[in-house]
Amino acid sequence: MKKTRGIIKKKTVHDAGYKALLSHPEVVQDLITFFVHADFVKDIDFETLTPYRENFVVRGRIKRSLDIVWSVKIKDRGTAYFFILLEPQSTVYRWMPVRVLIYILLLYQDLIAKKKVKKHEKLPPVLPIVIYRGKRRWKAPLSVETLIEMPVEEFAPFVPKFSYQVIEARQPEKLLLSLRSIMAKVFLFETVSIENLNEVFSSFLCLYKAVDRDEFKDTLKHWYQNKMDEMDMESVDLDEWEADRMFEVNVRKYKAKLRAEGREEGRQEGRQEGRQEGRQEGRQEGRQEGRQEGRQEGRQEANLIHAREMKALNVDREIIKKVTGIDIDNIE
Repeated sequence: MKKTRGIIKKKTVHDAGYKALLSHPEVVQDLITFFVHADFVKDIDFETLTPYRENFVVRGRIKRSLDIVWSVKIKDRGTAYFFILLEPQSTVYRWMPVRVLIYILLLYQDLIAKKKVKKHEKLPPVLPIVIYRGKRRWKAPLSVETLIEMPVEEFAPFVPKFSYQVIEARQPEKLLLSLRSIMAKVFLFETVSIENLNEVFSSFLCLYKAVDRDEFKDTLKHWYQNKMDEMDMESVDLDEWEADRMFEVNVRKYKAKLRAEGREEGRQEGRQEGRQEGRQEGRQEGRQEGRQEGRQEGRQEANLIHAREMKALNVDREIIKKVTGIDIDNIE
């Protein structure tokens, strides 16, 4: 139970760190610019990014959610909303299109209830984004209509047509290292390899020092400190120019930690392989013993048949026993 609590606490801290980062317009602009590949991105006026801080209300009850909602102006096209959903699951969730659709409908309901959309206006478009940090590739359906059974084609007009954007944190290191992006560096910390540790630290430090707004810098610093704790590494003052040398110390420490974990994994794999080999040897020995027992039983049955035939021919009992090893008194 203690282990489970630890995992839940770790996930909660991790999700809170992502949510804190994405509460800043700089990070939202970074995420959209580098990871959403659509033509309309070039027309977004990121200066108009505004957080939607309203609580969703469902049947008189305030709904607490892990969502992050921002509105933004699209040049000459009106307002759009970015709905960013953090997906803390380590496994792929097949019904994600349904979950995201529910959130979007709740947002629309909230906009209508609070009269943020006038009667003569249409509802604004919403770009739903799922940030996924699991180890396996995201293979869940991206469209809700693919989850709906279609008994006849005539039902097609009544089936909701909707899809969402998935951004996987675990992307190729070379790609993430090549991007001058805060979120790319944050994603890198999920799976960074030993040989790229120092480069990741250095690039993150450079981006941090380029930040002007103090509130944003404080969030980055807090996220970094929590990440260092999670990686069992010493946190350094990001505002000190000598921090680069401290990163070298941390890299050596983390490499030693990974080597120790690698040795432990190696021992576990060795024990697993040993058990597997043992099972294979056991099956081999079992087959060998089975063949031997089968041959033995076959010889015994053949001897029994011979003994009966010899007995029927009135062969001397001593000769029968000597040839077959069977006493005629034991023959039915």
